Amino acid sequence: MSSASRDTLRYDPVNACIYCGSLEDLTDEHVIPYSLSGNILLPKASCKSCAEITHKFERTVARRVYGNFRIHNQVSTRRPKSRPTHLVIGTNTGNKDIPISEHHGTAFVCKFRRALALKGVDFDLNDNSSHWLPVAISDHKALENLGKHRGWDRKVTASFHPLELAKTIAKIGYSYAIGEFGCRSFYPLVTDLILGKSENFSYFVGGDWELPPPQVDSDNHLGIELQFSGGKLWVVPSVRLFSPAGTPKYHVAVGYIDAANPVHQAILEKHLKAGKLQFPAV
Repeated sequence: MSSASRDTLRYDPVNACIYCGSLEDLTDEHVIPYSLSGNILLPKASCKSCAEITHKFERTVARRVYGNFRIHNQVSTRRPKSRPTHLVIGTNTGNKDIPISEHHGTAFVCKFRRALALKGVDFDLNDNSSHWLPVAISDHKALENLGKHRGWDRKVTASFHPLELAKTIAKIGYSYAIGEFGCRSFYPLVTDLILGKSENFSYFVGGDWELPPPQVDSDNHLGIELQFSGGKLWVVPSVRLFSPAGTPKYHVAVGYIDAANPVHQAILEKHLKAGKLQFPAV
């Protein structure tokens, strides 16, 4: 990976849509959406049609899942002039507008169980309904101050979107794996979920059921492991967004490596020699 500027990291161009294979109308793909503080680009990696699909669920996650969190924490936006300076809270005497710096800025995320693909489960099993639990990520100091100084009634309207969040995590993990490994370095299996052709997110997207401690060295963390399961060597990126806030850590079974495929084998050997891959004990 090479640095395009001090703030943006840029992979080599893919020159094909990583989702459908199209060679026309290619756009740059943000591995992590810009709205979620992403700064890694995968150039010429998404056709306009697929970009429209991914943009829809990314927008839901940015606005509905992390909306007030992003405003409170001044996370990057392409429309800074339209960002509000005040947000509403309920009090015992009615609603009150307060500065965004004082708002609780809660993110309504989800934690997921381990991806079914990594348990050797057949794809036909859909466990979406029991695969996730809601998690509210808040600025605890702001919560305390709201109750003490603003008379907050401690009521919050929660909005959870597990499918859209899972698709966003899947898209991040998949595009990151393409950037690190290359477009033909493994057999991708997660693209139907990303493009909306399947809603079985429990098979591909999972996470740590216990919330890990905050990581304060940077906003977002990405990594890749290889895991054997169900007779396949899975490519499993890990994703953690806004980790200083104590958010969940996710993983995505994006596809598998075929050791009999010369291209796959060459990529695997290259990354193993570089010490970039881990084989975790499962």
